[in-house]
Amino acid sequence: MNFNNRHIHNRILIMLICMVLFCASVVFEYYVVHESVCHECTGEDCPVCESIENCFNAIRLMSEAFLPAVAIAALGHIVSEIIRKKYDFCYRATPVDFRVRLND
Repeated sequence: MNFNNRHIHNRILIMLICMVLFCASVVFEYYVVHESVCHECTGEDCPVCESIENCFNAIRLMSEAFLPAVAIAALGHIVSEIIRKKYDFCYRATPVDFRVRLND
């Protein structure tokens, strides 16, 4: 496996970890809201109502940030592919990459 393949695998692994953490945080927020809905409200400064509102705000912010993040990632990938195809200087294959044995 050459450097570029390892680099791609590391990026995919980091992306998958971020996706799992993102999904876990959304599920946790929904769980907190679900468990806190039926409570005895103490009035205007109810801490449970404030936590429910904070959870809704977090879910809203995460959902608003998801689409721009995907669009930016897709645009970055498209631009990098165009540059890679137009200019061949991005990757120079060496004999080590091809596992070529050099004999004297």
